[in-house]
Amino acid sequence: MKNYLYLILFTFSLINCSSEDDTIDPDNIAPGPFSVTILETRIDGASIEWTEAIDIDDDPVTYSIYLNDQLVSIGGTALTYNFNGLDPETLYDGTIVADDGRGGISEDDFSFVTQTI
Repeated sequence: MKNYLYLILFTFSLINCSSEDDTIDPDNIAPGPFSVTILETRIDGASIEWTEAIDIDDDPVTYSIYLNDQLVSIGGTALTYNFNGLDPETLYDGTIVADDGRGGISEDDFSFVTQTI
């Protein structure tokens, strides 16, 4: 899943970059590590939160959320997310990607099982 994510991010950065674009800084330091916590699971959803990914370059960090390899939220600044409309008794895998907007990313994976009916 991580290789797939890197491929998507790399492709996206190539499409959005031009010779005049200076958003990718080779001296940029990626946001620091962070961790995801499952707050609750329900029959049809779950709630998660994560710690802030600190960027020592003081770049603003945004977060994208993937669930079962599908992008469900992009570029948010909140440190929580509520999943709804999920299937009961199902294992879900996800990833939070912290992005500093200058080519630096860090990520953390999570998983949960929705409750039984």
